[in-house]
Amino acid sequence: FHNTAGLLANWRGTSKLGFSAGYDYSIDRSLSSQFTSLDRDDHTFSAGFDYLLSPRWTVGANGAYTITEYLQNVQNDGTSFTFGPVVNYKYSQFLIFDASAGWTVSTYDQTGTIVDNSAFRGFTWQVGVRHTINRRTSQDLRFGRHLGVGFNNNFTDTLAVQYGLRRQITSAVWLHSTLAWEALDESGPTGETADRYLFSMGTSFRLSQHWSSAVAYTLSWKDSSLLGGDYVQNRLTLDITRHF
Repeated sequence: FHNTAGLLANWRGTSKLGFSAGYDYSIDRSLSSQFTSLDRDDHTFSAGFDYLLSPRWTVGANGAYTITEYLQNVQNDGTSFTFGPVVNYKYSQFLIFDASAGWTVSTYDQTGTIVDNSAFRGFTWQVGVRHTINRRTSQDLRFGRHLGVGFNNNFTDTLAVQYGLRRQITSAVWLHSTLAWEALDESGPTGETADRYLFSMGTSFRLSQHWSSAVAYTLSWKDSSLLGGDYVQNRLTLDITRHF
């Protein structure tokens, strides 16, 4: 069970320059006793700005600082900081490119029982392109590197490629599908590396002016370097969103 509550403020200093700042509080709770060691609270503080160079170019920078606290003393508590530039280029009304990069520093306290004193310092990034095929159909392609939580280790370094297709059926109903490949590299003495393949399809609904929901099915297949690390996962997700 995952829930995020937060506040985000945006201010346009001029017609070209804008600033933003926010705070998010996230909780993550396992519904299975096998994974309660991953139950955690995250506090994320963020800030950034954007500047309209021209009708086609927008540049800026974003930063975020996250404090992670686990409920059990198994995983190590930690902090993560990322800061870097953001670029958006509108080639046409049908083709939009975006890119971001950040210098990321993640450190961990030895508050848990896992044997991992690793820290991360390096660049995380993403590059994407969105193509509007027609007024009802769009597709996007993304490449990126990001950090995720670990399981019996501090973090997972992930390199990902993702393709998505979105189709509007009615004014309130959308269909979407995703194909992705991820290269996983876990920290710590286990040294696990793995490839993961994902296929997802689902639908989203606009229930009213303020409420929307989505249902999706995801099939994941993991090929691990460790004996017993392979798996096939079937996942069904339900999302309900309130727009204020």
